[in-house]
Amino acid sequence: MRGVREIKPMSKKYLFIIIALSTISICLGIISIYFYTRIQHNRNQNSMLQEKVSEYEKQLELDHEKLIKLEKQVNDLKNELEYYANIPKNPFYEDYKKRISELIQKDIAKIVSEKPFHGGKWFVTKIRFFDPSLGSVEYEDGHNSLVSQIRIIRPDENVRFEEVK
Repeated sequence: MRGVREIKPMSKKYLFIIIALSTISICLGIISIYFYTRIQHNRNQNSMLQEKVSEYEKQLELDHEKLIKLEKQVNDLKNELEYYANIPKNPFYEDYKKRISELIQKDIAKIVSEKPFHGGKWFVTKIRFFDPSLGSVEYEDGHNSLVSQIRIIRPDENVRFEEVK
């Protein structure tokens, strides 16, 4: 027969080479699929991280604006404090504060609602006046220290005190 070729059986060496190359191709295919899925996963993670960064940047802007407002308020309060610190003290108001302070020290146990611990006695450690009718009193009994705000009622006659809650 002319034109028809005879098929020869493959040698073992040639067959081994084909099997080895096929195995290597399959392994490379599996590795490429693995890396493709890892790349997709990393892209998804990257986009989620970018969204989070965007959210954090927005929150940071809001916090920055709040911080600027608070800083302005603090500066305003400092300026106000400097203004009031530079005002000459009114001698009548100083006498008033001294008289009220003496009454508070004398009657602290009647003014505050807390009872001294272990049957002790309250001692006033500091008095601050916010205005002529409102102040803050720090007091202790030797064990515990407390602070109360008090309202001064009718300071001209028959002075009364009321604890502000």
